[in-house]
Amino acid sequence: MHKRGQVTIFMILGIIIVFAFALLYFLNDYYGWTLAPGEFLEEPVLALQENVRECVDTVVTEDLRLFGLQGGSFVPVHSFAYQGHDVTFLCSALEDGGCMNKMFSLDHATLVLEERVHDRVTDCIDPSFVESKRGYVVTKAPLDVSFD
Repeated sequence: MHKRGQVTIFMILGIIIVFAFALLYFLNDYYGWTLAPGEFLEEPVLALQENVRECVDTVVTEDLRLFGLQGGSFVPVHSFAYQGHDVTFLCSALEDGGCMNKMFSLDHATLVLEERVHDRVTDCIDPSFVESKRGYVVTKAPLDVSFD
């Protein structure tokens, strides 16, 4: 009778030990305790980079096209309709028949584009990529947009 109890205890301990090793194996796979941080984060970082690349390509392509079609403005104030777009007046008629130039400077156009792209890229990045996952903390640095 005493040996039966001993066998039962050893079986229970064996099951607990096997369960503990299995749990550690699966948790290690999820949290990457034995992997180098670069190797562990490689897949999520690549997915985030691809999401940002697609977002930037889409936003910049659409915004540059619209910016050009509307005469250098996203919200034209003084404009006329041309081929389905409100196009900004780039000159005003003078009394003597001449034209007063109202074109935007390159610095102004660059600033407007940078602000627009910054806002749109921030909005289109998938928030699931920057949530805390797998035991690490993700922090977002300020987004720097510049056109050279």
